[in-house]
Amino acid sequence: MHRFLANNRDELIARCKAKVARRPLRGASEKQLAHGVPMFLDQLTRTLAAEEDDEGNVTIAISGPAGGDSLALSEIGVSATAHGKELLKLGYTVDQVVHDYGDLCQATQTSHPRCDAPFAVGEFRTRNRCLDNAIADAVTEFSAHRDAQLSIEQIAGEKQRLGFLVHELRNLLGTATHRQAD
Repeated sequence: MHRFLANNRDELIARCKAKVARRPLRGASEKQLAHGVPMFLDQLTRTLAAEEDDEGNVTIAISGPAGGDSLALSEIGVSATAHGKELLKLGYTVDQVVHDYGDLCQATQTSHPRCDAPFAVGEFRTRNRCLDNAIADAVTEFSAHRDAQLSIEQIAGEKQRLGFLVHELRNLLGTATHRQAD
């Protein structure tokens, strides 16, 4: 599979870009389209090559173990967290984050029948593990930053309401003090 991905890299990237462009309410920038999918595709290709060469430590360093590792992010995890944070800044939803990664899965799936050699089951498992880890890390980072953003907005609203309350209390105390002096 890693040879297929390397040999068809440009076509797979173009397919993903086309899928993103057709999705409603998805205004991806050219920079984003050029960054996320190609980087993940390169990491997936390197992971598959390392597995073929029986380099388990290299595989885990690039893509992480099955189920991920939130304490020691893999190379895919680091770039996926950056991607999730970028997507939040651009105003995307969790749905759009997940579908971005799904586009690559679908692109490799639909290109596969034209491939000379069939993919092994282990290669599909590796691809799915890489996608699962990337999706999980991107969504986790996206959600953490979104939650922090919502918390900041909520605190600002509470401060504003408290400010209004303090202002009204000050006015009432001033009126009461003024009346008592008269």
